[in-house]
Amino acid sequence: MPLRVTTIAGQFTSLLGLIMLVCACSTEELPQGPPPPLGDRSIALTVVDVFPSSTPGLFQDSIVAGARVMLWDNAINFRDSVQPRSTVFTDSLGQFLYNNLRQDQHWFRVDHPHLGNVIDSVYTPAATHSLVEIWFP
Repeated sequence: MPLRVTTIAGQFTSLLGLIMLVCACSTEELPQGPPPPLGDRSIALTVVDVFPSSTPGLFQDSIVAGARVMLWDNAINFRDSVQPRSTVFTDSLGQFLYNNLRQDQHWFRVDHPHLGNVIDSVYTPAATHSLVEIWFP
């Protein structure tokens, strides 16, 4: 009969091996159903003018209706200011909603005849809705 030596380290190693084997054979189900559609992102944009109030050190804001908003989903076109994906004007609440977007990264340029222009960008991962507030200083 062979001599058998059992140590705590040996028992621990055996137990660890058994746990790893059980975990490797997990029956966890993979997600079912189709992947989310490509155009599943949206961006809600609000344009605001921020200005000093009559009280020193405090500021006020107001919505900016009729501001022109250009949206790009390509950095090169944004840099060169050519071929925006969309050009729209904010509504009476200073807002616009972009739906069915396919790209993660988007760039904006907001122009107003009296306030100037502001540029910004937003990252919108798949199946998300981004809220963007553009402030004219």
